[in-house]
Amino acid sequence: MSTLVLDLWVVLLERYAGLPRTDWRQVGRWLRGLASGNLVLREDAPDREGAGDAVLGWCFHYGVGLAYAALLPAIWGRELIVYPQPLPYILIGFVLSTFAGLGILTPCMGGGFMGRFLPRKAPVYAYVLVAHIVFTLAQYATALGYALWFLSV
Repeated sequence: MSTLVLDLWVVLLERYAGLPRTDWRQVGRWLRGLASGNLVLREDAPDREGAGDAVLGWCFHYGVGLAYAALLPAIWGRELIVYPQPLPYILIGFVLSTFAGLGILTPCMGGGFMGRFLPRKAPVYAYVLVAHIVFTLAQYATALGYALWFLSV
């Protein structure tokens, strides 16, 4: 649910602020390149965009979102499902996902660690930070909604 909310936020940013969405086709292309031992996506690489790259990238995006959701009760226990506390959601939804985006995905996409090769870092940082705040709030709101439903059953 939180990944969907994040994606809706990104659509709104694109529509009303003109900010581009993440190109999940490129992420799929990077993932496909991993099988050939290419850890970093290179624009000059011989493997150009493939037919399934978009699907692969989107599946990766939602799979990572599900993995973050699964980490919460895996680390903090099942009681977090019934009694959600904000700190675990901040640590996973914001801290971990932001670091993973800037510290793992950005370098793998050719932007360098924490985006050091990007020409304009500040707007990227702002975009990533706000997007992951939205993701975190959606995670926590979903947890609260689920807990209310669970307790009423």
